[in-house]
Amino acid sequence: MGSLVAVLVLFVGAMAMANANAHISRHRMGEMPTVASHEHGHFRVLATDVAVDRMRGRLPTLKGKVTDGLAITISQDAVPAGRYRIVVDDQTANHNWHIRGRGVDQSTSVTGTGRTVWRVRLRVDTYSIHCDVHPQTMRTSLTVT
Repeated sequence: MGSLVAVLVLFVGAMAMANANAHISRHRMGEMPTVASHEHGHFRVLATDVAVDRMRGRLPTLKGKVTDGLAITISQDAVPAGRYRIVVDDQTANHNWHIRGRGVDQSTSVTGTGRTVWRVRLRVDTYSIHCDVHPQTMRTSLTVT
């Protein structure tokens, strides 16, 4: 009887994860983390973009943006430690996007614009994201747990 319960638990968990993956694939927005859940009886499966990307063998992507409107952003404000792909959309020749923290110090050019991609290993830390021209007013952070 115990092994039958274990098999049922594994089956229900696998079905819930498959359903959550399908839900996530259909609803990816790119700017905000996607969270999907599926409940079946007492079981609840929760999947995020980071977890799904890792399950599929891809580096999770964080999206950064800097604009002339004094805005500097990142798509998620907290993520688990690990390897990531950071894609920055630098829309201004007056500012830059700079991330600095444990083991990472990457920035776009102040005078340049365009798309920049880095592959980084984020460790447990709070990473500063700022514009080097206006570091006190154009800033945000990324918490890595």
